[in-house]
Amino acid sequence: MKKMTLLGFLFILFSCERDVDIAKLTFTLEKAELIFPEDQSECTTGKIVSDTESEIDFNWSDVDGAEGYILVLTNLTSGEVRHFEPTESELPSTLHRGTPYSWKVLTYAENGTNVSESETASFYNAGPGIESFAPFPAQAISPKNEEQLNLTNNGISLSWESTDLDNDLVDYHVYFGDDENPILHTENHIDNSIFISDVAPGTYYWRIVTNDAQGNSVSSEIFKCIIID
Repeated sequence: MKKMTLLGFLFILFSCERDVDIAKLTFTLEKAELIFPEDQSECTTGKIVSDTESEIDFNWSDVDGAEGYILVLTNLTSGEVRHFEPTESELPSTLHRGTPYSWKVLTYAENGTNVSESETASFYNAGPGIESFAPFPAQAISPKNEEQLNLTNNGISLSWESTDLDNDLVDYHVYFGDDENPILHTENHIDNSIFISDVAPGTYYWRIVTNDAQGNSVSSEIFKCIIID
């Protein structure tokens, strides 16, 4: 699943509702600090709605001058992305039990022309019968998504971060190439970094599949980088 940029998301959200000139966007608002659910955690305090769903109360810090917030919630199993527009710094939402999610908060003011984006947090919504947890999708450390960078020794270094609530990560499959759906480059790689040699300037895409000792595997989103001389 490709990551939607902040500008793209705001353009889609605001274009039909507000007269916003994207070229006049500013980014001086403070970022909201995510409070609950915590990053890399299992959320066990949800109100059970049914055998398959529970209600979670999302909380984040108030931002001075904010007109409103946009909570972006991603189901890491299905890839479904939902967004909510609360006016306060909290929101109850019904989620699937036994399912991993990520969330972040966009803050806006001045009719949507001043915006900020929080960090992203990942968590598991607790459910019945879970004996092991799949890893959380890997997050790019370097290069960041859509980052531009120079060649080093005719190649580039990729690095990422992966976590698992069971602490039983085993290895990674690295996908890399100039196609938007990159091909397998290295299988069963042990380290969380790799040097890709013989790379020419251009646009490249990469993703990481993280594997654990219980046979669980999860793919990251597809990251994009631009290589220059």
